[in-house]
Amino acid sequence: MKLDSPLFNRIRVKPEQEQKPVGAVPVCQWPGCGCEASHRAPKGRLRENQYWRFCLEHVREYNGSYNYFAGMSDEAVARYQKDAVTGHRPTWKMGMNGGSDRFQGAETPVDPFDVVGGETDQ
Repeated sequence: MKLDSPLFNRIRVKPEQEQKPVGAVPVCQWPGCGCEASHRAPKGRLRENQYWRFCLEHVREYNGSYNYFAGMSDEAVARYQKDAVTGHRPTWKMGMNGGSDRFQGAETPVDPFDVVGGETDQ
């Protein structure tokens, strides 16, 4: 196997990414501020994974007044909190969607494979 083969020159573990120039520091996005933006702050509900870039002073001020539930009714907030318990995934009651009632109310247990009532090999 030759390691200097032209085929190996095109193999990359991960794609090359443009490197940010050293010293390129984001500027605070607060109006009128030109300080270094060293902190992120969420932009709000329905804009997940989007952030403002602020300096320490302005991120503290922004986070002090930030409200994720702003603009939602009390019922919508309660519904969101209830759904958050299950990770906002659908749920259903036990026995529904494919469950059966054949075991409920039976006087003798149903043993379809004859495990309990079968004879033992002793």
